[in-house]
Amino acid sequence: MQPTHATLLFLDWDSTLTTASTLPFIASALTYPETPPAWGELGRAYGEDMARYQGDKGERGERGGWEREKGILDSTKPIEAASLSRVASSGIFAGVTRSTLQNLAHRCITDHAVTMRPGWKDLMEHTQASWLAHRTGEVHIISVGWSEIFIQACLEVAGGGKGMVEEGGEGFVGVLANEVDGSGDGGVIAGSGGEGLMLTSGDKERVVRLLEKSYREQWKGSSVRVVSVYVGDSVTDLGGLMACDVGVCVREGEGRESGEQRELREMLERIGVEVRWIGEMKAEDLEGLEKRRMDDEEKKFMWWAKGLEEVVESPLYDNGSK
Repeated sequence: MQPTHATLLFLDWDSTLTTASTLPFIASALTYPETPPAWGELGRAYGEDMARYQGDKGERGERGGWEREKGILDSTKPIEAASLSRVASSGIFAGVTRSTLQNLAHRCITDHAVTMRPGWKDLMEHTQASWLAHRTGEVHIISVGWSEIFIQACLEVAGGGKGMVEEGGEGFVGVLANEVDGSGDGGVIAGSGGEGLMLTSGDKERVVRLLEKSYREQWKGSSVRVVSVYVGDSVTDLGGLMACDVGVCVREGEGRESGEQRELREMLERIGVEVRWIGEMKAEDLEGLEKRRMDDEEKKFMWWAKGLEEVVESPLYDNGSK
């Protein structure tokens, strides 16, 4: 049966597909040069830059409105770029190869050091079924962290070695993240696809809009409606959440958000976006999305979910193709 809509799904990685940040595990793969700066020193330098930014931000007066918040979020890009430059020039990733990261991912998943968020496999399997049957299921994981190789390997190991990740045009999951130079030289390079370094909410929004435009072109002239969905947990996801038809915020529960989840909730409150539990979503909520976007770019509501199975069980994936 012909599906009624095609869901284009964007997912954040750290604390969205996983239950916590994976950066500490990437750091554990480091083989240091002879006189390295400690990882903590790099963190302190970043913290000092961010503290100065927070001080400047406090002098800008009252915040509010999506365009204003977007500008403030993107103003951190020089800080993020400087931090990445310090990491690269320190040689802290010297000796880290593609195999290093793949082996690390295998250990992290098999030892349960990295835990995937409940429902993630159901979401992937449901998307894969749609992709195989109608080419209507497509997923892009977009991260401002590291690394594409690590994320891809985690997915393959956690998914039982199934061909999820896009390789040579095959697979229904694409990954865009910052990457460690897999040659072992120790540099940090941009993610695949020539999209540049992923540093801010604005970078995520830019990539989401490009991929969404391409996906909509595939279905142009057909009766299938494209519904773009972004799932994330922090303010770096806000650009993607606002750019898509449907934004889903990952939370540990109503009123039980973690630090980054709480920061995202507070920012959404400032810009006047209501967040509803995805369990209350009805099929009618997906009607007229294109018109709603054109009429009002500042969405008036989004959704929240604790487990990714709640996304699978929502009308987003009940598309009449069963």
